[in-house]
Amino acid sequence: MLREGHADVLCVCDSDFVNSASRPNSGVARELEIVAAEASRRDVRIIPLLVENLNESALPALLAD
Repeated sequence: MLREGHADVLCVCDSDFVNSASRPNSGVARELEIVAAEASRRDVRIIPLLVENLNESALPALLAD
């Protein structure tokens, strides 16, 4: 669990990340669930860093906002 207070979470996004995030129970999908739970409870800003030419609509919903 993250400490209390503001936190910025950087997610490095490439095609492998996007593909893994879409697979239920993958490590990336579980990590995104944890980050989403923390973000709903406190001041967490999630920042996607696109390292490939990805369409924003391909990103998981949590990162596309």
